[in-house]
Amino acid sequence: MTFFSSQRLFITLLIAIAGALLAAQIDGYWARTVAIVVLCIIVVGVILDEGVAASRKHADGQDHDLMSPLNEHPEFLNLINAVPNPLLIISKNRVISANLSAIQLLAPPLIGQNIAGAFRHSAVIEKLAQTQNRPIDINEIHIISGLGQRAQKWEMRIGFMDDKHRIVHLSDISANQAVEKMRVDFVANASHELLTPLASIKGFIETLGDEETATDKKTRSKFLTIIANEAQRMESLIRDLMSLSRIEASSFADIAKEVKFTDMTEQAINSLKKGSNKRGKDIVFTADDNMPHVSGDEELLRQMVINIVANSMRYAKKDTPILVTIEKTQSASMIRLTVKDYGDGIAIEHIPRLTERFYRVDSGRSKALGGTGLGLSLVKHIIQRHRGHLDISSKPGDGTLITILLPISAKDHDNLNHSPRAKRTIGD
Repeated sequence: MTFFSSQRLFITLLIAIAGALLAAQIDGYWARTVAIVVLCIIVVGVILDEGVAASRKHADGQDHDLMSPLNEHPEFLNLINAVPNPLLIISKNRVISANLSAIQLLAPPLIGQNIAGAFRHSAVIEKLAQTQNRPIDINEIHIISGLGQRAQKWEMRIGFMDDKHRIVHLSDISANQAVEKMRVDFVANASHELLTPLASIKGFIETLGDEETATDKKTRSKFLTIIANEAQRMESLIRDLMSLSRIEASSFADIAKEVKFTDMTEQAINSLKKGSNKRGKDIVFTADDNMPHVSGDEELLRQMVINIVANSMRYAKKDTPILVTIEKTQSASMIRLTVKDYGDGIAIEHIPRLTERFYRVDSGRSKALGGTGLGLSLVKHIIQRHRGHLDISSKPGDGTLITILLPISAKDHDNLNHSPRAKRTIGD
C-alpha cells in the first residue's frame, strides 16, 4: 500500500471536503475562517502522521515499504525465521529484513542499518560492495573470520532476489574448522610420539656401533635395554593407534552380542593381578550378584577395563588400594563401573581435556611411567561405541574416581531385577 492509496488518508480527505461544505454554510466571516483553518490543521496533521508511519518500521522489525511486495505475503517473516542460519535481505546497501538468527548474531537495532553499521566487519562490507552492481555466482563462497566472536568462521553466500534486493546467507563452520584442527594436531602429535623413541633407538644403535662401546658388556646391556623399552613404547603406541582407528571405523556397525560384563571384568583384573606390575596386588574388586548382560564387543570392553585400571595402577600412590566396583544403577537399566585410586589427583582445569588424544597433565611423568597418551581417548571411544557415559572426577591430593555407565542388553530389559543386591569381593 503506497502513501496516497492509504485508506485512512482517503477517508480523512472525504471528511475534510464535507466539513468545508458545511463551513461554507456558517454565518459570519470569522466563524467560517476558523472552521476552515481547523479542518486544514486536521488534514495536514493526518498527512504528516501518514508520512511518518510510512517511513517507520513495523513492530515485527521489518521495513515493509522497501520490501513490497514481499511483505504482502503473510508468512514471509515466518519463512525466513524458519531458516536456522543468519539470513538478511539488503536493498540499496541497507538491511531491510533479517531473521532472528541474524539479529542475535549482529545485535539489534539491525533493520534499517547501513551494511557498514550492521556488520562492522570490513571483509563483509567489501564483499557486499563488490557484488552490488555485478552478476553474482550463487555457488561462490566467501570465508569470513571473526564475525560475532573472534574464533568464529562463517561461509557467506550472496544472491539476488530481484534487481533491487540481495540476500545474504551465513553458515557457521567453526565446528568443522575445529575438527580439521584436531585432525592436524593428531597427525602432528602422532608423528612426534613415534619420532621420539625412534630417535633414541637410532642414537643408541649408532653408539653400539662404536668398537669401544661394543666391547663393554655392561654398557652394551644397558643400551640394549633402553632400545628394547623404546621399541616396546613404539609398539604400544602403534597398537593404540590401530585400535582407535578400528573403533572409529566401526562406530556405526551394530553390536548386539551379549557380554557377561562382570565375569569379563573379573578375568581382566585377574590378568592384571598376575602380571609383572606389582601394583596388581592392590586391586580390590567388588561386584553385585546377578548382574545383567551388556550388549557389545567383549574384546573392546575388556580393553576399556584394562586401560582404566592400568591407568589407576600407574598413578596411584604406593601401597594404596585401587577400588573397582560394578553395580546396577538405581533404575537397573544400566551397569555402573567405578575405578577409584588414591593418587595425587588432577586439577579441575585438566579434567575436560583428559580424553583428548596425546593430552598429558604431566608429559614427563606420563612418558616415564610408560603411557602413550591414548588410553583415555580409547576408553572414551569404546564407551561411546556402546552408547554409554564416562565421568571423571578428581581432587588434588585425594585421587581420582572414574565412573562408566553402560546400558544393559535388550534381553535383560524385559527382566529388570529390583531385588536387594548382595555383594561379593574378590580377594588376592
